Amino acid sequence: MQVCGTPRWTNDPRYNQFHLALRAARVRSVPVPSSHLRRLRTIVVGLVAMPILFSACAPTDSPAPAEPGRAALIIIGPDRSASQTCVTFEAAQVSGKELLELAGIPMTLDERNLMGALVCAIDGRGCAYPAESCLCQCQGLGNCAYWASFVRTPPGSWTYAGQGVSMQPLRSGDLYAWVWLPTASSTEELEWLPAGDIETICP
Repeated sequence: MQVCGTPRWTNDPRYNQFHLALRAARVRSVPVPSSHLRRLRTIVVGLVAMPILFSACAPTDSPAPAEPGRAALIIIGPDRSASQTCVTFEAAQVSGKELLELAGIPMTLDERNLMGALVCAIDGRGCAYPAESCLCQCQGLGNCAYWASFVRTPPGSWTYAGQGVSMQPLRSGDLYAWVWLPTASSTEELEWLPAGDIETICP
């Protein structure tokens, strides 16, 4: 048990009496009674221990718990149906893959891409990799439909994400979108993405 407060022995007149008796005995070379020495030794030991007691009693500042991060996840499918999910996380940042996993959205990935995993299908929509190519609708000439991702960090605008889902960094406040593009050169995708900030999805 810790005892905090002002040591009571400092106001004890007997301490001053023993201290003066010891000094006087040393000056006169008179033997000091052993009982006095024992009691004085106890006081000296207390003096050594007091800083430890006071340091243990001193209040300590506890760090404030960090608030969880949050990011908005937007999925726009081939039929242009859209879903918006607010996802919270504890780390300073997460990858796009981790955000999709935290949101509980099933996905099929091709992990062989050096720039990060390619998304072949989201919630069963897309390409049935590995039975077929991850970019099954981008073979040869003509239209190239595939899952593309976009990132927005308010107040900035939406930008095409150049990294794969496993390497795309996301921080609290970001908006992350996956859009099934009907053509690789489509210019309409920005019209499908929400213009608001994260507060409109994570109130």
